Amino acid sequence: RASGFNHVLAENREVRNIEIAGDVVGVESVHKKPYVHTNHYLVGSMQEFEKFHTKSSEERYKRAKELLKPAMTKEDVIAILSDTQNTEYPICRAEETIASAVFSGFGTQFKAYFCYGHPCQGEFVEYKRSEERRVGKECRSRW
Repeated sequence: RASGFNHVLAENREVRNIEIAGDVVGVESVHKKPYVHTNHYLVGSMQEFEKFHTKSSEERYKRAKELLKPAMTKEDVIAILSDTQNTEYPICRAEETIASAVFSGFGTQFKAYFCYGHPCQGEFVEYKRSEERRVGKECRSRW
């Protein structure tokens, strides 16, 4: 059996965690609550397909859930991504974390912040969505 991936999709106040293993898909829906995911399956029906379930993933997940709160700011999210309180299993792992992203707003207010490198040491750079422009007969958004 193939090990898979997860995709976290969010719109307004709804989050969908989609976990995939081969041709099997599990979906978890979360409404009006903050959400975190690390590197192990969370959907109960998907756990039998787990190939790389680690203590590190579990500990980082537990710590991130402890730090969640309603109505989080960009700074609150960056604080979670940068957390190193658990020295054995920190969320920000200098040897493993290669980049982080934080997204906020919707539509014309959408913003993306990226940190290339370790969020506990790096800087988050803001990328704004540019105006839509017409290209040929298509209308595309561009960054």
